[in-house]
Amino acid sequence: MEKKLTDSGAKAYQRDDENEEDSRAKVYMDWHRDLDSELLMADVDSIEWRYKQGKLTPVAVIELTRIDEPLKYPDNYLKSILERFEKRDMQGKAVRIVAAALNVPAYITLFQKDLDKFWVYSLQKLQWREFNKTEYIKFLHSFD
Repeated sequence: MEKKLTDSGAKAYQRDDENEEDSRAKVYMDWHRDLDSELLMADVDSIEWRYKQGKLTPVAVIELTRIDEPLKYPDNYLKSILERFEKRDMQGKAVRIVAAALNVPAYITLFQKDLDKFWVYSLQKLQWREFNKTEYIKFLHSFD
């Protein structure tokens, strides 16, 4: 199989079966949730990496969450994401531990399905910032 590359030269998505509702890991995650309650698992959505002085280096941990429709009440929605992240799930604790172990900042990124708008929550500064696509790309470059 020939490796596919994006226009920028990065490794492209290699799979043909792009069913959004069916993550390849979903069957495992669903199965794991039904195991013993002491077996805890949290997936890490994204670790941003850079080559620094020729060495592959982590620069940020980013938890991702998508919205399919434009937000009518963004403040309420953002608040509900934080409540789920911090209170209902162990995800908030887990991502902080992973980021601390890597000595990098941690973020939650909420994005519209069309990728036109992004909201980023800094788990260090405890604040949301809103970005358009161009601004979000600049944000990602800020880790360089």
